[in-house]
Amino acid sequence: MYYELIGVGVTIITTAAASNILIVGDSWAELAEDFLQEDCEGSSVTNRGSSGSTAAEWGGEDDECCSAADAFEEDSFSHAWISVGGNDMLRPGCDADGAQAAVPGALESAMRAFADAGPGVPKLVLGYSAVAADEEGCGPADVARLNAQIEAAAAAYDDVTFVDVLETLGGSATEYSSERYYDDAIHPNRDGYEVLFKLPEVQAFFCCGGCASDGASALRASLAAVLVLALALVV
Repeated sequence: MYYELIGVGVTIITTAAASNILIVGDSWAELAEDFLQEDCEGSSVTNRGSSGSTAAEWGGEDDECCSAADAFEEDSFSHAWISVGGNDMLRPGCDADGAQAAVPGALESAMRAFADAGPGVPKLVLGYSAVAADEEGCGPADVARLNAQIEAAAAAYDDVTFVDVLETLGGSATEYSSERYYDDAIHPNRDGYEVLFKLPEVQAFFCCGGCASDGASALRASLAAVLVLALALVV
């Protein structure tokens, strides 16, 4: 039997699903305003951050201040960015022995609350960049320790992704971040947020610029299989 493929032309038009992103957590979240929407093409952002809030409060210690359930309520979010833990470190300070003992438990309670409030919603946790100057006795090494604790708490949940940004704004575990990217010792300015949000890992996580829907991906894979079969029949 003889088969000849005269020509095959396939055009696939897909519409990328827009990302509807929830921002929730402390001042790193609230002060981000709608910058993520500006830096992530095709996204829409709802910012429900609360400056000064702690992981302990988001974890249920103070529902009036910070309720994970309320933050996720009513809206259908495709993604979330969570920023918690900084104030749990700063409030007791980093100088006194045992001052940080409650931080891991607070982070665990917060991650549990967010997981329960937004089941199945992919959640990004960045941790924090090294401070630009000491704050409440806390320096770059303390931020590095905090990020490790945040990563450990996030690892318990399949829908939470941790990205360590300790060194992203010019610092490290032993060096301060660049003042160029900070409004003060601990809060990024607009340039700092742009660097954070345009990290390839962040852009990919939030589907900035668009991600093909599962349906479109399946259609493309099926058509590719048909093409391979058709070409195999040409003798």
